[in-house]
Amino acid sequence: MNDFEIKSIKDVCDNVSRSFDFSKYEKVVFVNTGDVLEGKFLHQNLVDQDNLPGQAKKAIEKNDILFSEIRPINKRFTFVNEDSDNFVVSTKFMVIKSKKCVLPKYLYHFLKNGQNIKKFQLEAEARSGTFPQITFESIEYFPIGVPLLKIQEKIVSFLDDIEDKIDKNHKSIQNLERVSNELYNSLFSDFLPTIEKKQQNNINFNSKILDLFPNELIDIENKQIPKGWEFKKLSNFCSENKKKINPSLFNNEDFEVYDIGSFDSENFPSVLNANKLKSQKSLISENMILISKLNPETPRIWCPLSKSKHRKISSTEFISLIPKDNYKYFLLCYLKSSRINKKLASMVTGTSKSHQRVRRDDIFDLKIISPPKKLLEFFNSEIEPIHQSIELKLKEIQILKKLNYMILPKIMTGEFKIKD
Repeated sequence: MNDFEIKSIKDVCDNVSRSFDFSKYEKVVFVNTGDVLEGKFLHQNLVDQDNLPGQAKKAIEKNDILFSEIRPINKRFTFVNEDSDNFVVSTKFMVIKSKKCVLPKYLYHFLKNGQNIKKFQLEAEARSGTFPQITFESIEYFPIGVPLLKIQEKIVSFLDDIEDKIDKNHKSIQNLERVSNELYNSLFSDFLPTIEKKQQNNINFNSKILDLFPNELIDIENKQIPKGWEFKKLSNFCSENKKKINPSLFNNEDFEVYDIGSFDSENFPSVLNANKLKSQKSLISENMILISKLNPETPRIWCPLSKSKHRKISSTEFISLIPKDNYKYFLLCYLKSSRINKKLASMVTGTSKSHQRVRRDDIFDLKIISPPKKLLEFFNSEIEPIHQSIELKLKEIQILKKLNYMILPKIMTGEFKIKD
C-alpha cells in the first residue's frame, strides 16, 4: 500500500442498523436528531420505554458516528466516545462504523468537515422530498483520502488539539457570562448590598459598592427595591437605530452580516458580498445592542464586534438599540436575564410558532430598574473587560474553525504533512 490512497466513503465504512434490545433495560436514553449537535449529546435523560416514539430502534456502540440524514447543514452529528449500551437512537440517524483501513476518529473528522457538510447539504437539496435529506447511498461515492494508519493517528491528534482549544474557549465564555450575570443579579435584581447593610453583615462587597446603595428597601410595583430607586421604561435608557441600507447598491463590497442564521449557528457574524444581499438591512455599529423580534422564546441578544474592517449590517428581524451614556452592559445583562426572556416570550403575537414575534413598542415599554448613575458607571467598568475577553475568545474560535475547515482537506490529500 502507498502512503496515501483515494477511496470512496463506502470503501471505508458501513451504515449499520443494530436493533436495540429493549429487554435489557427498564429505562433508556432516547436520542433523536435534535438531541445531538456538533459532537455533543445534549442530554442523557432516562425515560420509560412506554414513552418512546416509533423511530426509537437503533443501538449504538463505542466509536460509532451518529450523523443525521436530515439537513446536514444543521450539524446534527456526534462521535460515540464511550459505551452507550442503554442509548437507543432514532432511525433518522445514520450509524456509521469504520472499517479497518481508517481510524473511527479520522473518519469522523472527515465527515463533519465544513466543506463536506456543504457538499452533503447540496446532495440533500437535490433529492425530492418534503425536506432536504441524505441517505448513506447518496453519499457513499464521495472520495476520501486514506493515508497509513500511523499518519491518520497524527492527523487525529492534530485535529483533536484544535477542537480541545475550541471547547476550552467555549467553557471560558460560559464562565465569563456567568460572572457577568451573577454580578448583575446581585446588584440590580437581588440588591444584596442593601441587604448586607441592613443586616450589618458586609462580607461580599467593599465599601466602594456599599456606599452606592441605600440602607433599606421599599415596595414599588409589588417588588422591594432600594429606597430612592424607581422603575422606568427601557426607552429611557436607549433609542432605536433607524439607519437602513440596501447592500446590493454597493457593488462588490463585503459586509459583516448579523442575522438569525449566523447567531444560531455560530453566535458570530458572517461576511458576505453585496451581490448576495438582496433585501434592505439595518446599518449598525459596535456600540449597539441587537435584540431579535422573532421567536423570543429562543433569546437572541447580540453585541456587534469591535475593530472589524467591514461595515456592519443586521437583518431587520433584529431591533438595534443605541444605549445612552454608560448603559450598554447594564442593558445587555438586563436583556439577557431569564426574567426578561420569559417576559418577552409571553408577549408574542402570531399564531404560527415559527413566526411568532414580539412588537417593537412592547420591547421599548419594558420596565427596568433605574439605579444611580455612579453605580452604572462602576458596573460598566467592571463588566466591559469581561465582554472584551468574550469577544476575543469568540474570534479565536472562528480562527480555529477556519483553520480546521481549510487545512483538513489538504492534510487528508497529503498536500500538507504534519511533523512529529
